[in-house]
Amino acid sequence: MSALDGRGPHVDPEHYYDEATDKAAADAHLATCKSCRERLEEVHVRLRDMPCSELVELVTEYLDEAVDARLRARIDDHLRLCEGCRSYLDEMRATLETLGRIPRDTHLPDHVRAALLAVFRESRGGITG
Repeated sequence: MSALDGRGPHVDPEHYYDEATDKAAADAHLATCKSCRERLEEVHVRLRDMPCSELVELVTEYLDEAVDARLRARIDDHLRLCEGCRSYLDEMRATLETLGRIPRDTHLPDHVRAALLAVFRESRGGITG
């Protein structure tokens, strides 16, 4: 989706950070349109309410539907605004679906299990945002 909305030359701030957005055109418009700058600032406030790092910490509970309605609404709002977190959520869904196809009685050799746990712990420590 483009940051320029279908109602004319105004910027759709909810899609400003999407990869498909023509940032040069959006920024040129923002330089001259106070109302669009104000709407984009509202998006920034909403993104600060639920930083990407917080969403990453909650994604499992979100997918398990173990979050309350208020928190689900905050997560849904962040996902509407953040293409990167939508991609992350899609990757998690695909990972869980793949893991769900592995028989529960599958035994991993100790060295494989240790290597997987090390990678997981390292990735958890590298979260920023």
